[in-house]
Amino acid sequence: MRKLLLVLLLVISFTSCKETPQEAVDRLKREIVVLEETKAKYVKSAAEAKEQYLSLTHEAERMQSIVDRQNAECRAAVDKMKSEEKNHDMKLHPDKYLHVITLKIHQTTYTLSVGEYIKNKINDAEFDIPVDREFYNKCRVGQVINDPSLKVGSFIFNGDLSVYKVTISNKRIVKR
Repeated sequence: MRKLLLVLLLVISFTSCKETPQEAVDRLKREIVVLEETKAKYVKSAAEAKEQYLSLTHEAERMQSIVDRQNAECRAAVDKMKSEEKNHDMKLHPDKYLHVITLKIHQTTYTLSVGEYIKNKINDAEFDIPVDREFYNKCRVGQVINDPSLKVGSFIFNGDLSVYKVTISNKRIVKR
């Protein structure tokens, strides 16, 4: 009876299978091929999307550089226009404007004392002086306007080796 049941169970199990093991293997191979094709399509579309992204990023950077250049050109044009307007106004109304230079006075002491160098730097003085238009046009920023020679009197009486230097540190035209 046991044998009969076992045989009957085997017969039922083999007859109940719809496909043979070889058919199942073939079906799985076909599914693998389809999945690989789908994967290849997705990899290809991802590569295309990345290429599009890089292209659009490059185009956006190019466009931004164009915008930046045009903004700079506009700012330069506006600055030039303001300058021309100011120059025109200065020619029409020269009494409304004041030409100002800033002088910087600096003492240089020839010594090995760090304290003297610090003192000289702290004692630097700057002040504004209104000047006439001709002098304003002749001078330039950084120009030394005195003869920075050794102070002979200080050297003889104090043993101090120092030089005063007066330079133009800034130029500007202001409205009165």
